Amino acid sequence: LDGPGAHRQQLHFGGAFDQLGDHAGLFDGAAGGQLAVVGKQHRAFVAQGAGDQITFLDDGPSVTATASGAALVLNDETATSSVAATINTGAIVKGDDPNVAGTGAISTATSGTAVVTATPVYGTDGAAASNPLNYALAVTNATSGLTTTDGSVINLVLVGNVIVGQVSGGAFAGQAAFAIAINPTTGVVTVEQYLSLGHPNAANPDDTVQLLANTLGVVVTATDSDGDTATSGTIDISAQIRFDDDGPSVSNVAGGASVTLDETGGFDTVTSATAVITATLAYGADGAAATGAAVYGIELTAGGTSVASGIVTAVRDFAITLFETSATTIVGRYTDGGGVVRDAFTVTINADGTLTVQQLVALEHLQDGGPALHNDALTLNGLISATVTIKDGDNDTATGKTEIGDQITFLDD
Repeated sequence: LDGPGAHRQQLHFGGAFDQLGDHAGLFDGAAGGQLAVVGKQHRAFVAQGAGDQITFLDDGPSVTATASGAALVLNDETATSSVAATINTGAIVKGDDPNVAGTGAISTATSGTAVVTATPVYGTDGAAASNPLNYALAVTNATSGLTTTDGSVINLVLVGNVIVGQVSGGAFAGQAAFAIAINPTTGVVTVEQYLSLGHPNAANPDDTVQLLANTLGVVVTATDSDGDTATSGTIDISAQIRFDDDGPSVSNVAGGASVTLDETGGFDTVTSATAVITATLAYGADGAAATGAAVYGIELTAGGTSVASGIVTAVRDFAITLFETSATTIVGRYTDGGGVVRDAFTVTINADGTLTVQQLVALEHLQDGGPALHNDALTLNGLISATVTIKDGDNDTATGKTEIGDQITFLDD
């Protein structure tokens, strides 16, 4: 090195500097030259001679990240059987939903792409040769805002690199309702659901719930080629983790048992042997409601609250009109010659779906003649329908309906 008033020194760099703090070659210098390492993120190599210095500063990396709103994880409870669970929940036992066949996860879903968009700057060192970006989950608030179907609170717990939604109280206390994992290299998130969750909107059997804001985050770490690291802030992804409801269903609806009344020997009150409406009832992962899981009703097929029955009384042929007096009762009424409204018969569906019909007056049967015609029948075909409405564990409902008027028969005497 040359400088005014300085004697000449010759520097020999016999090898490359190792910027982690060691040198891989030799440094020879006159007059006590030395190698100085300063700091970690901004290290310097200083050759000291006669008042002159040579400094080499490092340029550590940096990284920023933002949530990728399009990368959603949407679990759906509609499966009727479980799938294999692969996320490690550690000592926390995975819940086993009693309303879904098999064991394992009742739903699994992934984000498909990274849940955050990372912007790393590696500087002149460039990115590390392998895994320059690392993604990790973080609990920012243990209160998830979610519950199981029975209303038990779910808290977020970090188990290794996995976030577990652990149930507090109820039949599944201490068990995992769901688990969230992130691929540390790609940033793709996978969620497994083990227990059905509470969905508060009973008016929508397919509503969606999500984690409370600022409960779940992602941290991104960038590494450059000489091992320096930088970490982003915690990015909130709570709104990207969602759970879809499944709602109950009623299918294969058909008419069931019949009711036949015979005027021979007087007026009857008859109850069907079994339900007058049959159906396949499916409550899904939420299971049946504790009360009111299946409710039966009857209604006028054409709608409204009244309709002409087409039947008249045997005495003086007073026309009978059907009136829907409640969700479970339809009454056939007529007005007699004195202007008094009287009941001719009542039709009531019971809590178990059976039907009770009570006849109060003789009805006019259309066929006259010999004994072979004495037992002709009248029905309410096309006039009355039965319904069955089911309710699942988080109060979603579904209804099935079928016409049953032809299952009600009045025989002559």
